[in-house]
Amino acid sequence: MHGPIDFDNFEINLEEISKIEGAASLNIKVKNKKIEELKFSISEWKRFYTQAIIGKSISAIPQLLSRICGTCSNAHLLCAIEAVEKGLSINPSSQTILLRKLLYYGLIIRDHALHLYIFSLPDYLGKESILDFDENDQQQHQFLDDAFSLKE
Repeated sequence: MHGPIDFDNFEINLEEISKIEGAASLNIKVKNKKIEELKFSISEWKRFYTQAIIGKSISAIPQLLSRICGTCSNAHLLCAIEAVEKGLSINPSSQTILLRKLLYYGLIIRDHALHLYIFSLPDYLGKESILDFDENDQQQHQFLDDAFSLKE
């Protein structure tokens, strides 16, 4: 049995923070009502894309790098195109730049909506993940359809 909580001196250690890309942890140490130590770390697993593109044709690199992430492949594609353009001293037209910005803004809207469906909605419904949704429940089934239609 634990004694009374000492709000002046305590530690919080979260080794697994969910609902982010990669792995995260948080460690907080408070002494005399002051934060003495705070560590927040996020690590992603290496995917070795740098090694995978060595020796590849420069025209293939954007398509290869767009596969880094299934959620934001267009962002990785545009980033790789921009890197190739800079490497070759290519200046895209103002129309191209505007179209890319439009695509980026669309990605931001879509990614935030996906985050709500995939990460926040399960918490709201008391589920671990969208994999625990009941497809026989009309509302939960509709949520799944709505979430996946965002990717189209």
